[in-house]
Amino acid sequence: GCDIHAFCERSDSDGKWEYLPSVQVFDCRSYALFGWLADVRNYSDIEPVAAPRGLPEDVSSSIKAEYGEEDGEAHSASWLTLEELLAVDYDRVVEDRRYIGRVAEGYLSGALTAEPGKGTEMSLRQFLGERYFFDLAAMQRAGVGRVVFWFDN
Repeated sequence: GCDIHAFCERSDSDGKWEYLPSVQVFDCRSYALFGWLADVRNYSDIEPVAAPRGLPEDVSSSIKAEYGEEDGEAHSASWLTLEELLAVDYDRVVEDRRYIGRVAEGYLSGALTAEPGKGTEMSLRQFLGERYFFDLAAMQRAGVGRVVFWFDN
């Protein structure tokens, strides 16, 4: 499987980013979310909100240390500002093309992508699920400036 490691930061009065350990977001395995955030495990073939940007150069030292402890397992590091996440049109219609199918006799896989037009249309809000919006609201309440994240396998 693949997991996400997400860390929230806010900018202090000097413009330096500080880690907010009390704000835990995206702490579940959701390939729908991973695909939308950074094109990781994107079996739904959903358009990502942004291509992975790498670790920010000005990331807080705590998060940089966490990243360094990944022993080369971390990939697709990126970050998004809360402003960017709030500006998304979550009511736009997307097509979830992920499906479960037989790949060999007796074996099913949920890592399959249907042809365009063969998936299920829904709003981006439905696609991401209510837990994402719970996390988004928590970031707003805490005054988060950005979320820094990466994945491992």
